[in-house]
Amino acid sequence: MMYDELTGFKCAVAVAVACLEDERPKGESIQPEAAAQYVSDVLEVLLSSAPVEATVEPMTYPRCCKIPLIVRIDGHDACLYWYYPNATASEVAQELEGALLGLAKVEERVIA
Repeated sequence: MMYDELTGFKCAVAVAVACLEDERPKGESIQPEAAAQYVSDVLEVLLSSAPVEATVEPMTYPRCCKIPLIVRIDGHDACLYWYYPNATASEVAQELEGALLGLAKVEERVIA
């Protein structure tokens, strides 16, 4: 049986989000820094077996129903991730995998 890297990556993202579901900041009053810390923690779980480092920084943006975060892998590959505080865990996982797939083959670095 062949291993599909994309499917393995999607599963790994879903597991990382599920592992930290109790810590996920929810509601309209959360601060961008709290959202950034949560996504950073998810990426730490996701990339724990990969030789890469992820950083997450909030982007200056007017307060609204979503929080823009800049995710960087190894300091150079960057993507924009929109954090929705009222999203379900599966929606958070789907948005995160979509954002990360825009990076240079990040799914090949994740060992599911």
